[in-house]
Amino acid sequence: LVVQDASTEDSPFRYSPFTQKQAVRSVIGYPLMAANAAGNKEVVGVLYVNYRETNRITDDVKRLAKLLASQAAIAIFNARLIQRLKQREE
Repeated sequence: LVVQDASTEDSPFRYSPFTQKQAVRSVIGYPLMAANAAGNKEVVGVLYVNYRETNRITDDVKRLAKLLASQAAIAIFNARLIQRLKQREE
């Protein structure tokens, strides 16, 4: 999800108390995708970045968000695996 101006009429964040209180104008939300037990991808969270200026989501920001989201998803996946292993050992 990329919103260049959260104050516009069609923005899903226009009436959000958080965006109004924090004066958020540009938003990017990138899903954290990890494999489940069946090997299918599922959303395990969202990487959310906001700016107080409009039109701040550049191609570089999108690439960085994608990289960070994939690394965070891998970390969550690995943490879940470790948790399952510990439960099995107990």
